Amino acid sequence: MKRLAFFLFLMVSISGCGGGGRDNDDVTIILRGILTQGTTQGGQGNPATSGEVAITELNKSDTVESSSLGAYSISGVPVGGNYTVRVTDTNSPTVNVTCEISIPDSTTLTVTSQSGGTCVAGSANIGELALNITIE
Repeated sequence: MKRLAFFLFLMVSISGCGGGGRDNDDVTIILRGILTQGTTQGGQGNPATSGEVAITELNKSDTVESSSLGAYSISGVPVGGNYTVRVTDTNSPTVNVTCEISIPDSTTLTVTSQSGGTCVAGSANIGELALNITIE
């Protein structure tokens, strides 16, 4: 009887071991990049002095200001999804860029479509993916 109880205890204990894996399969990255003004905006590729970069599906955004030299950063973006990234120039609300992106894993960002500007995947640090956007 003691052996049976010990065996059952051991089986219950072992079944909870997952080899050190995570209980939560949700992996997130930081999406960051540089927002620049294209030639039609008179920017000649200069960093944007204003704008908002937003991920529609996640209701997350970051505001670009002149002091940030066009840089934006949005944390907590889940991998394994398709997202719409929208850029609005806060000085000219009629200027918008839309980037459709796919993030299949933590090391890959693919631009699937773009309008109103140019969206280019770039290199970033570990745990980050880069999307550089030019307002045309």
